[in-house]
Amino acid sequence: MADQLDPQFSSVFQEQLDFTKKVLGVRGISLDTLTDTQRVDLTREYLLSLHAELSEILDCVGWKKHRKTNELTFVENVGEEILDVQKYLMGLASIWNISSEQYVNMFWKKSFVVNERFRTEHSQISMPLAIIDIDNVLFNYTPAFMSWVLETNPTIEKLSKSDNPALWESLKQKYRLEKGEIEGRPSENAVETLKALKQSGWTIVLMTYRPIKIFKGLEHDTLRWLQDNNFEYDKIIWTAYEKAFYLTKEMTACSIFVDDELDTCRAVASLGKRVYRVVTSPTDIEEKFTEIENISEVLKNEGIRELQNDLGSS
Repeated sequence: MADQLDPQFSSVFQEQLDFTKKVLGVRGISLDTLTDTQRVDLTREYLLSLHAELSEILDCVGWKKHRKTNELTFVENVGEEILDVQKYLMGLASIWNISSEQYVNMFWKKSFVVNERFRTEHSQISMPLAIIDIDNVLFNYTPAFMSWVLETNPTIEKLSKSDNPALWESLKQKYRLEKGEIEGRPSENAVETLKALKQSGWTIVLMTYRPIKIFKGLEHDTLRWLQDNNFEYDKIIWTAYEKAFYLTKEMTACSIFVDDELDTCRAVASLGKRVYRVVTSPTDIEEKFTEIENISEVLKNEGIRELQNDLGSS
């Protein structure tokens, strides 16, 4: 979106940047050489100022319902206080070295996220209900991640989560920050399977461990990837705790559950749910769930035969 940046907005942002430099300069602080400690201190200062400016907006509108007042609300006064808030926000962006182009791009990314949140949060849940994991079920995660590791870290000959969990997590963090999770390929037949479920009247809820509270951009990247690859779904749940626990509290009406994690599948199956596990490594004991190599096998097992045939011939 940066190539569509409005010249007037650029000039407004630059004006505030120049003013911020001037204000800090009087205090002997250079915006170009701020330390992390100075940025934190200035952030605290700016947020306290913002809090005061927000209160001044309230002072302009006579918001206290228990007070009887004949004072008029002047839109110009409200607008001036709103602009004070905006100027502090732009100044705070400058303190963290966020350019006008980045500011606008972040705005459009956030707008995409909140619109998608609004859509899914207002979707109705009905039966039958499928709850489906993303990584290694819809998103061909492990092959994509390992391919990225080999390309970016050629000195690493072998990487194992069990043998070296610290290195594994460190590389996963870099992978997420470098937008690896927005560029990966869908698993085979994943898009078509969700489409077939929707056409058969299923509600589809996606459930993932992806840590969007730690990596703020991960929510956008995930939602954008789902949209760009034409996945059909009704809701997405970001579980901050065990999926099985979430199901006992929030999704007791779940008809089928699809995941790749062995322990998760066992836990959900113990709740009496119909479970499919996309196999990354097969188990050698009898389980209370169905192991599948590809998510499209769910269609056949759920009796969606006509669409399964269409999928196979496409």
